[in-house]
Amino acid sequence: YSGISVGLCNTHYAYFPIPEVILHPRLVDPNSRMWHRCLTSTGQPDFI
Repeated sequence: YSGISVGLCNTHYAYFPIPEVILHPRLVDPNSRMWHRCLTSTGQPDFI
């Protein structure tokens, strides 16, 4: 298997073609609460 990624879709695991996955990248706001929670939970430093 190459050129695919595995992910959850409606509580089921599914195969996704990588070109489709990267077609619309998501952006993360580095000042958002979600991002700071991610940094805190993983123990990463906040360099911003």
